[in-house]
Amino acid sequence: MLAVNDAACRLFGFNREDANRVYRQDVLDNNDPRLHQLLLQRKQFGAAKGEVTGILPGGERFPCEYSSVQFFTDAGEHRYCTEITDIRKWKMAEEHIRQSEENLRAIFNHTVEGFVLVDTELEIVASNDKADELIFQHANGNKVKAGNSLLDYLPEDRRPVFKMAASRALAGEAIAYEKAYPAADGSLRWYCFGINPVQEQGKITGLCVSGRDITLQKHAEEKLINSEKRFRGLVENNSDAIAILSAEGKIGYISPAGEKITGYTEAEATQLDALIIVYHGDLPTVQQIMAAILAQPGIPVNTGAIRIVHKDGTLRWVEATLTNMLHDPVIDGIINNFRDVTARVESDLKLQAAQRHIELSEEKYRKIFNLSPLPKWIYDTETLCIIEVNEAAVKHYGYSREEFLSMTIMDIRPAEDSVALTDVLQTLTDKAYKPTNYWRHLKKDGSVILVEITGHPIDYVGRRARMVICRDITEQIKAETSIIQSNERFRLAAKAASDAIWDWDIVNKLVWIGEGFSSLFGYAEAGEMVAIDWILDRLHPDDQPEVLLRINAVLDGELTTRWQDEYRFEKADGTYAIISNNAMVIRGEQGQPLRMIGAMKDVTHQKAEEHHLRLPNQ
Repeated sequence: MLAVNDAACRLFGFNREDANRVYRQDVLDNNDPRLHQLLLQRKQFGAAKGEVTGILPGGERFPCEYSSVQFFTDAGEHRYCTEITDIRKWKMAEEHIRQSEENLRAIFNHTVEGFVLVDTELEIVASNDKADELIFQHANGNKVKAGNSLLDYLPEDRRPVFKMAASRALAGEAIAYEKAYPAADGSLRWYCFGINPVQEQGKITGLCVSGRDITLQKHAEEKLINSEKRFRGLVENNSDAIAILSAEGKIGYISPAGEKITGYTEAEATQLDALIIVYHGDLPTVQQIMAAILAQPGIPVNTGAIRIVHKDGTLRWVEATLTNMLHDPVIDGIINNFRDVTARVESDLKLQAAQRHIELSEEKYRKIFNLSPLPKWIYDTETLCIIEVNEAAVKHYGYSREEFLSMTIMDIRPAEDSVALTDVLQTLTDKAYKPTNYWRHLKKDGSVILVEITGHPIDYVGRRARMVICRDITEQIKAETSIIQSNERFRLAAKAASDAIWDWDIVNKLVWIGEGFSSLFGYAEAGEMVAIDWILDRLHPDDQPEVLLRINAVLDGELTTRWQDEYRFEKADGTYAIISNNAMVIRGEQGQPLRMIGAMKDVTHQKAEEHHLRLPNQ
């Protein structure tokens, strides 16, 4: 409560000074559903009146009449004037009702809006003084009077539109619209109109028509639009990019220059977190800068050159100045002014690389390679050519220095290991490569040794390269020899078998296919590793879904180790053979499928004979 009269103090037992500590629920029973209905009515139509339950000191409930109206102060603030009457004393209530009506009329007439109440036939029931000014701009000076039709005060061209709107409101719809009218001085004034249904006991008994002058609001909106246009004109024609970020780094706005630098349109960028496009190597630095910016409102902070990932995947260098303006309600964000400095930074990096190259000496390389007891070499990451080798490598492998420098890292490996090497090279980053298993290397005399490799990225005479350190572990893993021999026996057996034997590496999605794929199906890829999709693409389209379903059921069942199926398989000449496929699943310690080894048999002829035997004699 903002203010109370003496009657309220006497009735409810508090002082005027205590009014701001008293709430509606202290004097009116919130459990009375009639109160909630009246509050809703007041919200919809600006006024409400009816019987509710009051609360006397000590908690005693009593019947009272509740009368409340909404009005606006000169500052445009919402206020409610409410009167509560003890209807147990009707003689006193008559005076209070009369006074209440006078007060409500005074408030009603001093609101910033014009109000007219009409019945269902659009006959005026009541209106306030503002109605003439704010609703009937073209009534030719006729004052609004109760009993007249509201349509009499409207110009002819407005009546059909108003009738349609009134019909919708009488059906229960709240209508609101804006319209401009010329004033007497020739200026254009804007008005906001509302037509709302009035309900009594759940039945629509009329309409409340309201009008409000919103010319100043429209002018303010127009100024804001023009200001924004000027701002966009300055920002969008600037070569430097501007972005506005939230405290969490969410992009709220980015200028057209930002699209050129990042590759993302404004619509795409506003769906991103700014930190997502920061190169991961510079992310810790940017996070520290963001923390400093949040702690220093209004102080510009320069990031220096940092890398971002362009939409096309390339790296760009940008330099940014960020200013925390979260405290400014107009901006409510962090302003990021940034520019593309890729050309400048790359030029500086090239200069620094050249300077580092000058600083390197023959002695340093000699210490790195020749004094190490382990074989070492450096290779170009682009061409894979060996560009430096130490004495330990020359002695251990048997190749001369000149021979080493004419070779690639592929040349010192068995040909069958080239696929695995290529896969590993594609996953290498700028970090060191630590041994996870061993590799097979070829000495000059043709012998195979098992080595453990550690690799480090280096810049060698301006070339991106890696230094490799090899440790011969052949003697340590002699047990692996039997595994290699066992694998060789398997391949020989597969070559001699009449069935098409296959070995599926489930983890790496590769399948070794035996010689039977040549003799049975005519494929030149027999004896090689192929992708699993090579096999799946040759299943008959009608059979493929069911075959995959049954294979996955076997792989997902941890206790299942065997799989057998019959389906159609495409041969090299485009025809289909009916094959019977039998396989065994090899699982890891946790039951996960690692490999699947099986044999495919062509049973086309057999199936044809079975079909022929089932035919009736002719």
